[in-house]
Amino acid sequence: MNSIPRSTRSSKITITLFGSLGVLLMSVGGLLVALQFQSQRFPHFSAWHMFMFLASITTGLQVVQFMVWATVTGLLIALGVNASRVTRVHAAAVLAAGALVPVGLVLLAHQLNRIWPDTIGPTQVPAMAGILALYSLAVPWALGRLIRRWRPVDRAARTPLRISQ
Repeated sequence: MNSIPRSTRSSKITITLFGSLGVLLMSVGGLLVALQFQSQRFPHFSAWHMFMFLASITTGLQVVQFMVWATVTGLLIALGVNASRVTRVHAAAVLAAGALVPVGLVLLAHQLNRIWPDTIGPTQVPAMAGILALYSLAVPWALGRLIRRWRPVDRAARTPLRISQ
């Protein structure tokens, strides 16, 4: 059971899809959790009702913008990884990295809201918008570089070879 995961041939497109999927899953999940906390007074409001409500209040343009953001994030992670062979463990790490980006973005936005407390959104303060844009571009690439540097340990290579005849 101590075997190294097999390498699978992955392209930048596959890595981009895994990163984008992580962004989409975490973002939609986060929105559903936020709706759940807001709807505590509705006891029969299920996750399916929340998902349908979320789908009904979003416009087509918002969906396109959301998909473009997820794709750009996945592409930046793929550019950071920049490898032709990626193990399945790396693919899981890319999925997790994509999921971490929206979480960090929300946490950073809340911290910046303490600096500029009377703002409705980041477009009111150009410095806030710039910091959030820089985060959205730099962190996915940096997470991809971190994944590229991380290599699973080949335990079979550490043990000496024994030839038995």
